[in-house]
Amino acid sequence: MPRELVRAPGHDRDRSLGWLGIAWMEHFTRHGPGDVQGERVRHDLELSAFLADAYALDPAGRRLYDSVYFSRPKGRDKSGTAARVVLFEALGPCRFAGWAEGGERFAWRDFAYTYRPGEPMGRPVRSSFVRCLATEEGQTGNVYDAVYFNLTDQAAPLSELAGLDAGMTRTYLPGGRPGSGEVRPSTASSASKEGGLESFAVFDEPHLYRLPELVRMYATVRRNLAKRRAAEPWSLEVSTMYAPGEGSAAEATHALAKLIAQGKAASARLLFDHRQGPADVDLNDAVALRAALEEAYGGTWPSPRRAASSNPGGGRHAPTWTGSSATARRSRWASTGRCGRTRPRCGRAPPTGTCSRSGSGSARKARPGRAGRSRSARSTRPWRWRSHAGGSCAPTSTRPGTAPGSRPGRPVTATTR
Repeated sequence: MPRELVRAPGHDRDRSLGWLGIAWMEHFTRHGPGDVQGERVRHDLELSAFLADAYALDPAGRRLYDSVYFSRPKGRDKSGTAARVVLFEALGPCRFAGWAEGGERFAWRDFAYTYRPGEPMGRPVRSSFVRCLATEEGQTGNVYDAVYFNLTDQAAPLSELAGLDAGMTRTYLPGGRPGSGEVRPSTASSASKEGGLESFAVFDEPHLYRLPELVRMYATVRRNLAKRRAAEPWSLEVSTMYAPGEGSAAEATHALAKLIAQGKAASARLLFDHRQGPADVDLNDAVALRAALEEAYGGTWPSPRRAASSNPGGGRHAPTWTGSSATARRSRWASTGRCGRTRPRCGRAPPTGTCSRSGSGSARKARPGRAGRSRSARSTRPWRWRSHAGGSCAPTSTRPGTAPGSRPGRPVTATTR
């Protein structure tokens, strides 16, 4: 079961606010604490596809999912991605505002986005209340740490917002007072209280939600999300693989996803996206192990050898796109022929952009022919690109989620590969 993807019937990546969200996040957000702190964000194709899925809409313009689950190995920047979604939910145009005729523009500060014909337009949530759940008392968690960095550090554009009151225990959005919008980190004791009016919630590491107080926190916040129907509240769970039999919140979500895939669930409003390597991989076979790691990481990990021999840590060593717009990525994603597979091998350079690697993993042992090359010269170089569907490597004009020659918007309920 290398890949398990459960989506609702009628799912269409073209009918999504995720493309606007990707452009907004890459313009306004920066990487949080870690090896690439303060650097610009560029989502790879798999993360771009996931964000487009998470913000999918139904034909009436309402959110298709009220619960989204994203499961990847350690080092895949799950918490960083969740932090960027938190900022978009708190300040960005994350809810439906009508269908574009083509040429309309969303503009805020120095950011502008031009809509395609038929694309959903966005607007901010009124009085947004975003909760970031942490597992231990006295800790704000990785997600809120990245949010706080983006709202306070001079390297982050959002820190320049007037009227922003950011703190380690809560952040009041422009207006600087309760009621103007809030982002709050919470632990089991503070979140397990009825009465919250969350418009969005992040559950980080739900595979650790095993203790009774954490299970109660999870259940309480999930109930609170049903109160603000007009705000279309939803939750995002980012996790590594759970240990079967422990009864964690992540295990319960996976059980629900299986029921939905089998058509046995009353509701299909869960987006479930899990990836792992083959269970029967021979750990003594270096080639097979490398292939399993590439499958588990979605083909984006820069050095599976390092991932196999050390703790990946932090998730911020993955390649980041430069010189690549979210709009262009829609066509690039379609040209891969596989959801999120971005590991290239054909020898041709991509149309634009380079791959920038940062962090301790960028230094490699010297090999013949590499003498005299500086570390910086080795750590930044063009990607090599190939189409995993076969054929030409050049990106096509096909819209995301469709194959060349197929009809756009073909629904996929469940995919396992």
